[in-house]
Amino acid sequence: MSRAAVPAYLGEDFREAAPGHRFALYLSVWDQQWKKQRGGAIEELLKLNDDDRKRLGALIERQRRLLQHEESAQPGSTLNLPATSTSPFTTGLGMAHPLENGFAFLTPYGLPYLAGSGVKGVLRQAARELAEGGEFEDPGRDWDWPEIEALFGSPGEDEGGVTGRRRGALNFWDVFPEPGRGQDLAWEVMTPHQGSYYQDATGQTAPHDNGAPVPIYFLGIPAGSGFRFHIQCNRALLRQTGPTLLEPAGEDGDRARWQVLLETLFAHAFEWLGFGAKTAVGYGALSIDEKTRRHEAEAREKIRAEQARKEQLASLPPGQRRAEELLEQRQDPSYPAHRFLLEQLEAGAVAAEEQAALAQVALDYLAQDREKVRKTKKAKQKLPKLDEEEVQLQRFVDEEGTG
Repeated sequence: MSRAAVPAYLGEDFREAAPGHRFALYLSVWDQQWKKQRGGAIEELLKLNDDDRKRLGALIERQRRLLQHEESAQPGSTLNLPATSTSPFTTGLGMAHPLENGFAFLTPYGLPYLAGSGVKGVLRQAARELAEGGEFEDPGRDWDWPEIEALFGSPGEDEGGVTGRRRGALNFWDVFPEPGRGQDLAWEVMTPHQGSYYQDATGQTAPHDNGAPVPIYFLGIPAGSGFRFHIQCNRALLRQTGPTLLEPAGEDGDRARWQVLLETLFAHAFEWLGFGAKTAVGYGALSIDEKTRRHEAEAREKIRAEQARKEQLASLPPGQRRAEELLEQRQDPSYPAHRFLLEQLEAGAVAAEEQAALAQVALDYLAQDREKVRKTKKAKQKLPKLDEEEVQLQRFVDEEGTG
């Protein structure tokens, strides 16, 4: 075999390569004579270095910001559901690989991922189990199968659908599992028995218990890893195919029916179906990460409140708007508003064209404070100070008229 004319380390040291590249492109299992090597090479596949974790974090953050942008541009068009694995997770075992069991890594990043199409398939199966007769049927559901096809798409009536052939309104994003702090990938083992019986084409070997089963290793992601499911809804399409799914759900009305329906499907999938491969033997079980979900809900509420505040300020007259912006900078909210605004005027923190209007707002606050002071026992001591401040504020108002 010919040898590449490159430095030796290029073919020997792949510690900084992504795990997917070490698993597929640079797997050191053959020698120069194409003979399989044995040793600790495959153990190197499990490690996630600092660059891998940074790259994974960057991908997850990119998805978060993209989803946030979509939600800001079109409220009610996204769903974000954080989850945690309660059992090991594996996927892509059927992919071709020298170890005979592959694993799904996303090119070019070389990081584990669960394809969005796989998420869609699991949720559609969850809907089927809840809709059709059987132990999982939900008789109290408020949705029907045509609405499921509006979300997931229909193969057409000739292929088993109840509506015409069409695409669904939902777009399922890829999911990037994130192992917990200090965790890497892990080797899982399956040990099929009676191999001599199943592989005997002659039918002469009977099943027995004294065989020598060979353990088969495959890659997995340990329990306790984080998963973030992102779903984007084409509201324009859903308005045509399933308009009732856009209606508010529940008493608060802050979520649409399609979002509540998806959460119902996720709950069933987490408890009974699982995601990825080997779910029949317990792999891929997840649960909703309530703590993360609560924090994200609080963050969204904060953003919503800030946006409402901006809209409120934009509707105010210029002087009032500038006054409110300055008052938000007070370190002590109990500090008199008129006094704080006067200090800002005297410090030159207000543009000349805004000074008169802002001073008038401060005078209004001062009048309110004067009424409160008059009802106190120390009115005689405090009122002169207010009178003095009123004169100072009035000077800023009068300067506009003289200018």
